[in-house]
Amino acid sequence: MDLEEVGDECPPPGNPPLVFGPMEHKDERLGGRRDDMMEGGCGGVPPTVWETLADVSSRVEADARAEAEVERRELLEGERAGISLSQRIRACRGRGVQLRLVGSDCFELVVRENSRHWILGESSRGQTLIPVDAIVSIRNLPTHAGEWEGKVISQLSFASALRDFMRRYDGVVLHTVEGTFRGEIAAVGADWIELREAGGRVAAQTVTIRSAHVLRVDALPGPRAGL
Repeated sequence: MDLEEVGDECPPPGNPPLVFGPMEHKDERLGGRRDDMMEGGCGGVPPTVWETLADVSSRVEADARAEAEVERRELLEGERAGISLSQRIRACRGRGVQLRLVGSDCFELVVRENSRHWILGESSRGQTLIPVDAIVSIRNLPTHAGEWEGKVISQLSFASALRDFMRRYDGVVLHTVEGTFRGEIAAVGADWIELREAGGRVAAQTVTIRSAHVLRVDALPGPRAGL
């Protein structure tokens, strides 16, 4: 038997023979893989990374703005927490407001002066003095605080303002939670007002009223009227 024929019929034992395709096909596959690697990894940063960085940056900026807004609101709330009603009333001197007192309807008042304890203004009835404790609500009030030129007037009590009324006006109408009194202020104590009521044909009588029950005092026109 010819050796060449034996070799053709009986392949050597072991692993099957390796069969390579055309060289150009191998090069084409390797070349394609190299192109994929250049596009996807080693050749540059994928576009999705830049998008992620931009998104993170925008979120950081948004968080910073939100934090700044929270701080601004907290500062504003802290400032408002220290502002009293009288300070806000102080900020609207010369302006008209709508007041509602205990047990009464709303009425207009142009604020002229005030302390921490009372308001002096002009209403439809003339000069009106109101204790701050009698106020239920105020419309058209500024949100910021006004300042007093000195500490003296800011601390003047309602009794001090009543004594000034007593010197300036001959007659007043004194409104309380239980009714109205008309007459002349005779004296003002620490927590009371002594009013000499107009008697007409009957002799004048004196009545003592608790200051805490006074809602407003309207001045009546008289020889000493006017501020």
